Amino acid sequence: NEVLALVSVTNDRASVVVIGDSVSFGLAQSLDAVADDRYDVVWAGGQNCPLVETHEVSWGGEMVFEMERCPTLADWRPLWERTRPDLVLIVSSVPEQSDQRYEPDGEWFRVGDDEFALRHDEAMAELVEITEQVGGRILFFDSPYIVSGAFENALFAEPERIDRWNEAIVGWSTVHPIVEVLDWRSIVEAAEAVPGSLREDGVHMQ
Repeated sequence: NEVLALVSVTNDRASVVVIGDSVSFGLAQSLDAVADDRYDVVWAGGQNCPLVETHEVSWGGEMVFEMERCPTLADWRPLWERTRPDLVLIVSSVPEQSDQRYEPDGEWFRVGDDEFALRHDEAMAELVEITEQVGGRILFFDSPYIVSGAFENALFAEPERIDRWNEAIVGWSTVHPIVEVLDWRSIVEAAEAVPGSLREDGVHMQ
């Protein structure tokens, strides 16, 4: 509802909605800064928010975060109807590579688990449905490795988790024709091959 209140009436510019975690916010902000003459950009993600309705996300140990403020499909449906996005960008890594608990006091699940896959497959099918209804497409950014910075040794930085999350992303692009994958990992790794990291904390772009 807060996002809907800020959305202006669409014009001739293409409509772009960006969802995902805090990394997606930086991308939406940058896209708006450099191409606002071509795109109406709306960010509808949330800090440390996964793409599925989740009770808690754990980074390991006592680093557990409640997800009550995270947007869900219930928020995205009316936003899609209002903005009719030509393109939906999905940028999510940290919360999807962390442990997730869907019910209070329930079990923890991680990428690669059946319950994780089931809930994410259902959410992606709904995202595809509402995007197809307005004639849009989805571009999913894959996840680069976390090789330096404060988060280098975090649970969500484990290469196996990143690989499994990227495999899931490719899987959705295979199942749903309107979903394409941007090889963001290769772009970031190539840029960071020169001295100086683009991600001071290992995750967020400078």
